[in-house]
Amino acid sequence: LKGEELSAAAPERRAELRGGAMAMIFQEPMSSFDPLATIEEQMLDARLAHAARPGGPLAGLGRSAAREAARAEAVTALRAVGIPD
Repeated sequence: LKGEELSAAAPERRAELRGGAMAMIFQEPMSSFDPLATIEEQMLDARLAHAARPGGPLAGLGRSAAREAARAEAVTALRAVGIPD
């Protein structure tokens, strides 16, 4: 990735890059989401995993405040693609 060899990188380094510098977008809708979890749960899990880490936009917020901020972002994103509810 931009000249950095990732196959030998520490798991922590790869975690730092995920969601910012690199991501995977699955094209098969049946494998993209967990049918046993709500879209909200899955979007929040992903956002909190990346944005709440040190240096992230939700870092420093308490757990419930970060969750509410992530939920507001998810609602905004869903509305932007025509899924308001």
